[in-house]
Amino acid sequence: FTASSLSLPTLSWADLGMGRLTGRLFVFFTTCLIAFIAYSSQIFVIWPWYGREFSVELLELLLPFK
Repeated sequence: FTASSLSLPTLSWADLGMGRLTGRLFVFFTTCLIAFIAYSSQIFVIWPWYGREFSVELLELLLPFK
């Protein structure tokens, strides 16, 4: 066997029938899901402890964590 005979076929978004917009939406919603998972625990633990008021100080407290 040679290395070229063992290579796997490559697939692109175009091969899967996904357009440019669909790919961008997939990336956007995946990023939103990751951000929700990363920030939700901090928001639901720190925000009630802070007094449930949205302020610049709260953002300064939350943003450096991630």
